[in-house]
Amino acid sequence: MSKQYLKGLVSGFIISILLVTGVFASTTIDVLFNSVNIEVNGNKVIADNIVFNGTTYVPLRTIAEMLGMEVGWIQDTNTATLKDKTKQQEEAPKNTDARTIKLISITSPISAGSEASVTIAGAPKARYSIFIADPSMEKLEDKEAGENGEVTWTWELNENVKPGNYVITIFDIDSGQVLTSILLVK
Repeated sequence: MSKQYLKGLVSGFIISILLVTGVFASTTIDVLFNSVNIEVNGNKVIADNIVFNGTTYVPLRTIAEMLGMEVGWIQDTNTATLKDKTKQQEEAPKNTDARTIKLISITSPISAGSEASVTIAGAPKARYSIFIADPSMEKLEDKEAGENGEVTWTWELNENVKPGNYVITIFDIDSGQVLTSILLVK
């Protein structure tokens, strides 16, 4: 056998081992998709979940917002942050009008594909944000109350929204007051 032949044989053998090792180096995991029904404070969570090695994984934002927490992201450190809104409310300046947010009307129960609306009464000229705990729904715009303190949000409910209870949280940007309600989709 020549040295050239032997070098080729050894090189081929090493390359084969590296290729075969590369194929076997990939990892496959077995998970169960959406096999768990999840509730937070008696409200059904409308979000995908997976079960891996006996642990259920759910979207952090969905659960945190249902618990009344604010979710943030710090890009520089790849860190998700959770803040307790009740502590923020204690630190926020008090509403000088001493008014609370009151639910005037809500379209509920409602069917997917229908027009939904929520009307609240709060402080005149106060600014409000609304959050709906369903990732398939678009974020609705912040609004400023009129002189009577009322604000109405109207939107088209996506036809693909699954039946269930969706938490609606309305936040007074100026005072930190919060109103929570449930949108029942049937």
